[in-house]
Amino acid sequence: MSGYGIGRQDRLRRADPRDVGRYRVLGRLGAGGMGVVYLAVAPSGRRVALKVVHESLAADPEFRRRFRAEVQRARQVPAFCTAEVLDADPDHEPPYLVVEYVEGSSLAEAVADGGPLSPANVHSIAVGVASALTAIHQAGVVHRDLKPENVLLAPGSPKVIDFGIAQALDGGDGLTRTGHLAGTPAYMAPERLDPGYGLSVGPAADIFAWGAVVAFAATGRTPFRAPTMAALVTRIMVGQPELAGVPGYLRPLVSRALAKDPAERPTAHQLVNALLLRPPARRRHSRRWVTLAATVLAGVIAAGVALHFYFQNPSAPSSPPAAAQAPLVAELNGLCVDVRNGGLANPRAIQTLKCSGNPDQQWTWAADGTLRTLDECLDVTGPAKNGAAPVGLTTCTGSATQQWRYTANHEIVSAPTGRLCLEIVGSDAEEAADLQARTCLNTPNQKWTQ
Repeated sequence: MSGYGIGRQDRLRRADPRDVGRYRVLGRLGAGGMGVVYLAVAPSGRRVALKVVHESLAADPEFRRRFRAEVQRARQVPAFCTAEVLDADPDHEPPYLVVEYVEGSSLAEAVADGGPLSPANVHSIAVGVASALTAIHQAGVVHRDLKPENVLLAPGSPKVIDFGIAQALDGGDGLTRTGHLAGTPAYMAPERLDPGYGLSVGPAADIFAWGAVVAFAATGRTPFRAPTMAALVTRIMVGQPELAGVPGYLRPLVSRALAKDPAERPTAHQLVNALLLRPPARRRHSRRWVTLAATVLAGVIAAGVALHFYFQNPSAPSSPPAAAQAPLVAELNGLCVDVRNGGLANPRAIQTLKCSGNPDQQWTWAADGTLRTLDECLDVTGPAKNGAAPVGLTTCTGSATQQWRYTANHEIVSAPTGRLCLEIVGSDAEEAADLQARTCLNTPNQKWTQ
């Protein structure tokens, strides 16, 4: 769905609803592949952005399942630098989502009206969007459609909107039910444009989009601009980005973000650290943008404090700190994760067994994000097929497939994908059940305590 903010409201059409659930509809804010965004009023009198799903999608049970799961994850994202998710009803006819109404034009509108931003304002956008992605990724969400239309220049700091919900539309493979790409190709990473590229779509795809958004803010154009869609896709897959006009100190960071290989891109947290360590040089700017830059940076400082608290807060989604070994207990049945037969194969298989306190049931969260037992690491040992990937124990190398996060929902999430959770195979599993990494659905067989 397109961005929404002040000045974007259109009059309602004859077929538009006047009321949806508890919300009174005032006007149209935008429309997209998933549905229509309306300006609405909550019972409290607060103005909100109301997203109503197209009937064709609402009729698909699989879409509703994905929509429900994505909404639940999106609600875990803290509100600084993002539009807060306020309400949702996946079972309503039609389903809808309610988010904070942001009073501000989009980055796309600002560049269209005033041209490329000054270096200081590009820096402010870069920091604000990277901060938002840090919070989004820490909650186990992947935005999947970051673009200038989804960056709103709100008072205080930029706000990123429409995070995570795109996956309900494309089902995780980048394609809609009709076989079309879900999203905006000019800001898509290679692994999103070509599912056969051999790489899963995870947080690194958002980092690629961040690089393209920052380049757009600085130059007024996309870094892989081309006359046709086929030429655009080819440039993204094999060509080099056009970064002339991006401030010199930002160019290496943007270039790294636009790397073809996701493993070569920095994380959102690394982007924030790099940006705050290298502020732009002072120069004269228009009063409008001096005000924006000042308020954005002030907001980012506050966001940094909030991020620090968020990462340290035990109720926030984050890996438990390194500690003494302890069992991983399935909330589904109280069984423990165990190395099958003492682990005679390579990779070693894991299963659930009655908790016994044996060494092969003792696990430690290491400082590098790995989950260890018997001096080996829990690893995604093969590609995902139909939303599920095999897991096992392998020699600890610190590779991306050995990185995990523990969320507020008690899920153990594969960090590179941001959407595969450690799960017991079967929803009513007994002893000796296998484990796998499967699309996170907030189901009982994906819940763990330690």
